[in-house]
Amino acid sequence: MKVSVMIPVYNSARYLPACLDSLTAQTLRDWEALLVDDGSTDGSQGICREYCGRDSRLRLLCQQHKGVSAARNLALEAAAGEWFFFLDSDDAIHPRLLEELVAQAEAGGSGMAFCLFDWLRGEEVEAVLSRPDQGEAPRWRVLERPDALEQFYSSRVDKVVELSAMGGKLIRQELAGGLRFEEALTHGEDTLFLYRVLRQQPRVCYTTQRWYYYRRHSDSLMGGAVGVDFSQWGKGFRMMVQEEYQQGRLENASRCQQNLCMTLTDRIFLAREAGRKDVARELRGWLLEERRHPLYRGRSFTCKTAVFLCLYGYPLFHLVKLAIRWLRKVARRLERR
Repeated sequence: MKVSVMIPVYNSARYLPACLDSLTAQTLRDWEALLVDDGSTDGSQGICREYCGRDSRLRLLCQQHKGVSAARNLALEAAAGEWFFFLDSDDAIHPRLLEELVAQAEAGGSGMAFCLFDWLRGEEVEAVLSRPDQGEAPRWRVLERPDALEQFYSSRVDKVVELSAMGGKLIRQELAGGLRFEEALTHGEDTLFLYRVLRQQPRVCYTTQRWYYYRRHSDSLMGGAVGVDFSQWGKGFRMMVQEEYQQGRLENASRCQQNLCMTLTDRIFLAREAGRKDVARELRGWLLEERRHPLYRGRSFTCKTAVFLCLYGYPLFHLVKLAIRWLRKVARRLERR
């Protein structure tokens, strides 16, 4: 088996058909899909059974509701592929994505391959999937062994590549097979998992094509992030800091703490926009705590400025964040033309 596709499923009946249709439409034929129903109550399991009946490459595994980490761990236990690919049940992928990722990774001896995200809302995913394939050739970039972990830290700040989210990652079995997701974490478990993969210093390749279609909606983990238990979310970052400290890699620990600070400012912005003042207050207290940490003295000017404005000059911080959001939307629209 060439590729094992891991798909955790929980109450995603509305979006699951588009996800599975995009998978069965892949030009690469040598794959298996492990659908792990995590105790769904909305008919998702029935949809999984229907698709499994149509295509023998799909297998359904069921468990009581334990969370996405436990679902992915169950899939990891059952996977038989040379490569592991991670796909969320409300997202979708370009029909040539698996074939292109495998070909490029094997040709270049990479341990991980992925593409960039296209962040879409509502029915935009179905609209993209209905477009004919233009046959464009992916443009590839390579992160050599020391550079992959460096990019992992920087991408948490400048979003050059999406190295912190699990969706769309193709990883060699040798790198991921012995790892498991932290089931105690309710958020950030994917970032911690990827950190542990990259700690093994694999060669990484990625295409700048946005062939992973991430669906933004109120029910998705990222779309509904304001309501997440942020004390759990931050444990992943702190585990990374601690592991780097124990290995004597103080520079990496410092970068990880900077990522935590920058992400906290993002979440405070989201919480206040959503009217969740209770969450914003909790995160503000956490940010103040990080500001008192000894590592904070080594933060970049950009990070310190963002933290200061978020804590003490929020109206200006809010305007800056809105301007950045607008500029990103314009850039993506221009990119699609």
